Amino acid sequence: MTEYAKPIKGRETPWGRAQRVEEFAPGIVWCSTASHGGFWLSDERCEKMPEPYRSAERWAGRNWFEEDCDWCLVYLAFPEVCQKIDERFAENIEAAKRTFDHYIKPKLPETPEKSKADAPAAGATARTSSQKEEPCAQPGEKVKGAGRSTSNIMSR
Repeated sequence: MTEYAKPIKGRETPWGRAQRVEEFAPGIVWCSTASHGGFWLSDERCEKMPEPYRSAERWAGRNWFEEDCDWCLVYLAFPEVCQKIDERFAENIEAAKRTFDHYIKPKLPETPEKSKADAPAAGATARTSSQKEEPCAQPGEKVKGAGRSTSNIMSR
């Protein structure tokens, strides 16, 4: 997989050339392209992520947390930062918990840390193997089954 440097406007990301880049806190950067986006975390921030978030496989690679599912890892690992940037943090942290339980946790390797994450988040429902997998909950979009829209953290 290609390694990408810290995003700056005009630099390539896993999703194409960055059009918008905003550093929310040291080592936590949001970037978007014409078609996608997500968070980039520095190596130091990634190391500070608690388990099981640190060991979760990410779609875009090592330091990248795409906006469909992987964003939840940043919210859950650094709620104090996300609370400062998100007007509807209370709703979005719940969406992050549901996204983690539904899409990230089932893919975690079997470890003692995974056992700690086995209790579902409040309001989460189990998905059977016969159910169709739905897109992940993400800030700024309707969360299936949540009954409300979550805020777009980048609309500030």
